[in-house]
Amino acid sequence: MRNKSAVVTGGANGIGRCIAQCFMKARADVIIVDKDDAHPLDGARFYHGDIAEKSTLEAFVCTLDRPVDYLINNACLSRRGILSGCSYEDFEYIQRVGVTAPYYLANLLVQKDLLARGASIVNIASTRTFQS
Repeated sequence: MRNKSAVVTGGANGIGRCIAQCFMKARADVIIVDKDDAHPLDGARFYHGDIAEKSTLEAFVCTLDRPVDYLINNACLSRRGILSGCSYEDFEYIQRVGVTAPYYLANLLVQKDLLARGASIVNIASTRTFQS
């Protein structure tokens, strides 16, 4: 994966961090987008921001200096189960992180001609709905 770039949302911790490490091991240029900047990953570029915010996605795309070969939409969160008093605002925020942001980020990359020819987009979803 030399000379390839990978963007991993939610790459500071958990599954996203493991994905970022695997890309790095394969020698890809890794860019992590996450609101948790407490656990930097040596060798990866980091963009601090909340992808639920449109302005974060737009500002992030403006920092890219080359097309993205792999977009891994991994960021997710759990704010209590739907049946456990999840507020309207919590539910709406979760939708912005898990549905709106992956769509909008991919759309921005296409609009700005920053999605490499033959690029891959991976959207990671959760089975949490069946566990609550």
